[in-house]
Amino acid sequence: MFMLTHAHAALSVLARKKLTPLQRELLIVGSLLPDVAELHIVSEEMTHTRGVEFMKYLTKEYRYLGLGVVLHGTEPHGLDYYTHDGFYSVDGSYIVPRGKSEGYIAQCYREIMPLVIEYKKSLGRLSVDEAVHFVVEFCFDHLTAQRDKKLASVVYRALRKSLDTHAVTHFANFFDVNRKQMKRLKHIVRSRQNKKILTDFATIHGTAHNLQYFIF
Repeated sequence: MFMLTHAHAALSVLARKKLTPLQRELLIVGSLLPDVAELHIVSEEMTHTRGVEFMKYLTKEYRYLGLGVVLHGTEPHGLDYYTHDGFYSVDGSYIVPRGKSEGYIAQCYREIMPLVIEYKKSLGRLSVDEAVHFVVEFCFDHLTAQRDKKLASVVYRALRKSLDTHAVTHFANFFDVNRKQMKRLKHIVRSRQNKKILTDFATIHGTAHNLQYFIF
């Protein structure tokens, strides 16, 4: 899934827990950071399967950062497991969905695939499987933005503050992000462009613009 859906899912799991502002911010940032793997900053397999090890590495003060990473991943079963199972693997490969699966995309693949093929020219060089993957995830972020209209600003603030709280530094140290990529990661989480991306999910037009921005 994409940013708003991951943040919403993590916050929903702990909805009955009274979190401090810092704990909420750490949880949100932890639920987002595993996907920096998409930018080739770190291995996707590592960020999506080593969340428990990361939690154990952190001091008690940062446990909600680690919990966010766990709730994001595929092992143990976080949101991405229930999104990708039977369709997409953390090694970057796609699987033709067959039989029963706990993954949402695999379950709805045959319904969405014809639509993706019909509008393939608008989806750049993506394969059909990649297009199905991103269309589903971006639609979920649109639905999440409509359901929680304040979430975009909450996520944006958490990202902007993540360097001050050293959340990004702890993540980078554990997952062996090198100095060059660390500099890039800091620039990404502090980027003001994130505000526009997050708020644009509130409309269909904005969501479509985000998808085009992402794939081209």
